[in-house]
Amino acid sequence: MGIRDRIRLALGISSRAAPAVIPEAPREGLAMPDDLPRQIVRVQEASLDIYHQHGIPTEDGSYCAKGPDAPWEKLPDGLTPAEKWNLLQAAPEGAGWRFGTRASLGRHSLNEDVRQASSLLQTCDALRQKLESDEAITASDIADALLLGTASGLLLKTRNTKADGETYAPLVFTSVVVKN
Repeated sequence: MGIRDRIRLALGISSRAAPAVIPEAPREGLAMPDDLPRQIVRVQEASLDIYHQHGIPTEDGSYCAKGPDAPWEKLPDGLTPAEKWNLLQAAPEGAGWRFGTRASLGRHSLNEDVRQASSLLQTCDALRQKLESDEAITASDIADALLLGTASGLLLKTRNTKADGETYAPLVFTSVVVKN
């Protein structure tokens, strides 16, 4: 027994730290607010309106731009991952072809509103997929819902009018409900 072990023994300190016990959160106890799907639709509509105002496609799907200044062209629906990979491989080297989903089209825009709309669309898509799946709600999902509420509040405050003149109603997010 070494000197360190003798000192630990004399002081009653274990040579190995006991593993931390982390209480497990009740998975079935977390639930998203009931009106979240409706609010997701409202945020999506506002974001797509910004896309429309800046000439970015608003139809759901995958897109390709065949050059840095080329317009976005919608790819056929139902392409398999292998078919999408073949399209990527068919792009001429150095031609600047770009591929993306509707939500990601505005990601690199020079316009801040378009970048924010892109981020909100991506968050809407992720939350919608989570709500439609049987997966447990995670802390990340709750953070996304809070981010969506905060960002959309700013978006709707600065752009409170739709293209047809109708105004957006402010969003109201409720807290996450923990069921016992």
